[in-house]
Amino acid sequence: MKALVLGAGTPPPCELLQKHMHSASLVVCADGAADWAAARGIRPHVIVGDMDSCDAGTLRRLEEDGARVVRLQRHKDETDAQEAVDYALGAGAQEVVMLAMSGSRLDHTLANIHLLVRIEKRGAKGLLCDAHNEVRAACSPLEISAPKGTLLSILPLTDGVRVHSLKGLMYPLNGELLRPEFPRAISNVFVEETARINLEGGWAAVFLSRD
Repeated sequence: MKALVLGAGTPPPCELLQKHMHSASLVVCADGAADWAAARGIRPHVIVGDMDSCDAGTLRRLEEDGARVVRLQRHKDETDAQEAVDYALGAGAQEVVMLAMSGSRLDHTLANIHLLVRIEKRGAKGLLCDAHNEVRAACSPLEISAPKGTLLSILPLTDGVRVHSLKGLMYPLNGELLRPEFPRAISNVFVEETARINLEGGWAAVFLSRD
């Protein structure tokens, strides 16, 4: 099952939203995401959060339309985004796509990128998208398809990440240990339509970017 988890960051372009809406069996809003979702005519299945940023009138209308509202305590250790992701995983999602999870709050953006590791550790596939980027978390070899010219960057999320090899990309990186203080794997370029990235030793965020 594919779940779409919507955050309170910058809303995605309509085309990106519709692309994932059509294939999602479950739509979960994290708190204030319900406001922009409702404004676009989206009826989420579930709204999760402490409801400190969602408009009360919007929340009431969506609940009357059948949305389940999971109210959380305001003082908690988890973000609303994490709780929304956990709800989707608990419902059996094998694929979790996160939209509106990036924006002006860089702390939340970075936290949401780290949630991709949480998703993968639970045995599901995770993807965070916005108007210009797709982000995945990986700790083992993976293949990614994208048009030639697409930019690919790899940033370590934990210690010990090593890139054994890269194929299908312009710049080779063989046996390189990625260090947080030395961003070595930024802005590589697809020269084939499939890139093969051989990672091990830790978790990394893999970005596809289109300027």
